[in-house]
Amino acid sequence: MKSRRILFRTISSPQPTFPINDKAHPETSFWLSTFLHYYYHSLTKSSPGGVVYGYVTDWTIFSGLNKNETSRRSKAGSLKEDLPYTQALLDLNEIRARQMAALAPGEFPGGKGDSFAAAQADLDARVKAFCQERFKAFDVERDALVKQTRQGENKKKVREQATAIRKRLDATLATPAPSATPTLTLAPPVSPTLRPR
Repeated sequence: MKSRRILFRTISSPQPTFPINDKAHPETSFWLSTFLHYYYHSLTKSSPGGVVYGYVTDWTIFSGLNKNETSRRSKAGSLKEDLPYTQALLDLNEIRARQMAALAPGEFPGGKGDSFAAAQADLDARVKAFCQERFKAFDVERDALVKQTRQGENKKKVREQATAIRKRLDATLATPAPSATPTLTLAPPVSPTLRPR
């Protein structure tokens, strides 16, 4: 997973990177919205006792900048001075994405039910709860950055925090994308279902 860098066009550009929206988040000069989306393949198996179990077999994370929810105010001025703060927020999101992408399928909860559909629904609910719990750490850290830097106003604190976050990002290994080349497995071949969340 490649690290993402934000580049702003100048405000005089005919197509600014951040759309103008004076009604959304009027308390700030700009609003940055990041995302983490997960997708997984699953395998369901029935047991002799009639219980069906569901497992995560493959896991992928997509992360980045949500351009649909990111905006700036018309009187924001030059956003170039806010770039380190913005980049720090995006880097925090990338750290969390890399940490989530590094999880092995065996680290996820399993699901069970009395049918394949019930087992899959239980697995979906458990994976969603698992991810929401993991995402809370990102929310806490992001909120702390916002508070410590007074929403990016304390430039010295922004530089300090952004440097520390960048070092953490550089130290967090990017997980390579799954290979399209088949690999040898001991499990029988199945056709997993892609589950977007």
